[in-house]
Amino acid sequence: MRHKVELLLNLIEQLQLKVKDLESENQRLKDENNRLKGEQGKPDIKAKSKGFKSQHS
Repeated sequence: MRHKVELLLNLIEQLQLKVKDLESENQRLKDENNRLKGEQGKPDIKAKSKGFKSQHS
């Protein structure tokens, strides 16, 4: 039973990685399609750094 659960978890992990890759490929293709139509693709927005920098006196 333990071996079967391990196999299922490995399969789930592989499928999650494949879904993530396919989602990024899909977004790339959507951006390319929009670019060819003269539109702009999805903007590449980066998260702000977690460091808190403030000038308090």
